[in-house]
Amino acid sequence: GISVTLSVLGITFFAYYHLALPTPQINNLAFYTLVVAQLLNVFNMPKRQISFFNNEVTKNPWVWGAMVLSAGITVLAYIIPSVADAFSLVPLPWTALQWSFVFGFGSLALSQILKRMGCTL
Repeated sequence: GISVTLSVLGITFFAYYHLALPTPQINNLAFYTLVVAQLLNVFNMPKRQISFFNNEVTKNPWVWGAMVLSAGITVLAYIIPSVADAFSLVPLPWTALQWSFVFGFGSLALSQILKRMGCTL
């Protein structure tokens, strides 16, 4: 939870201070970062003694299917105007969306680093 929170706060500050985006776009970046971080959070389930790349989560086709389905629904929400309006989604520059993925993956990386160090909360 801490790593997801840090990634969402990180993209918010980064988008405001570095990218100088308007508030609606910053809110959307925070939303997409949260989606990416939550989708990737499933990979934090295995214990630290088990390989990150070869475990019961990464071998499970249902996990991969759920991730693709969830990502697809998110993309559809972005491109279907009536759904985008309902969620207050606004068009974003591609470079801003890329930063959302970077911060979302950062959440996974931070969690894995802390897990490998033996930190538990």
